[in-house]
Amino acid sequence: PVTGGGAGEAEAADWLASGGGASSVVGSQVELTLRLLQLLTEGHNITMQNYLRHQPGLHRPVDLISAVLRFVTAAPVNGFTVAAVTAGLTTLAEFVQCPCRPNQRLMVDAGVCHRLRILLEFGSRRSQEVAWMRRNKVHCGATAADDDAD
Repeated sequence: PVTGGGAGEAEAADWLASGGGASSVVGSQVELTLRLLQLLTEGHNITMQNYLRHQPGLHRPVDLISAVLRFVTAAPVNGFTVAAVTAGLTTLAEFVQCPCRPNQRLMVDAGVCHRLRILLEFGSRRSQEVAWMRRNKVHCGATAADDDAD
């Protein structure tokens, strides 16, 4: 399980897991927010990858890596959420590149590869998302294998 974060993150994870947010993800700013996080860490920016996980010196640090992991692993899989969850997976791919070992460990511990398998099974009816997920499942698996080898 993903740890860290505050009560707000736990409430959001519970809300998503219950399916309460399935239809409201459509038209929300979730995908734009995830894209912003991707851009912050693009180019193997290890400093920003670490900062998004832990902000030293702040009174109330926010673990954004764990928050995205919670979203990806807790969101119900349906036609309303596939695009947002796919955006979350793309964001996670940026968080672990360089490689960023602490972020890789969070991803492996959260069971993201298992979640990818579930999404692939659901997505067999949705060709565009499936093609993306199949390409990135290899990246996820390689990350997990690379991290476990250390």
